[in-house]
Amino acid sequence: MSLKDKRIWITGASSGIGEAFVKVAAEKGAYLLISARSKDKLNAIAEANKGSGTIKVLPLDLTAMDTHHDKVNTALALMGSI
Repeated sequence: MSLKDKRIWITGASSGIGEAFVKVAAEKGAYLLISARSKDKLNAIAEANKGSGTIKVLPLDLTAMDTHHDKVNTALALMGSI
């Protein structure tokens, strides 16, 4: 499956499987929005993979349910669609 020009929002992107998927998806040309609680870690991951594709950062704590609506609206504003 080609990821070229696909718009993907990856949560849990600051470590583990999420971080690994950022690398793979960026290398395959996806347009990425990456989220996790740590903005610093997200910025470092985006910087490390910036030559591979377009990566935008949106800090997000999935346990903060009251912020989800605003974060989804921000994600759509940043990505156009997901």
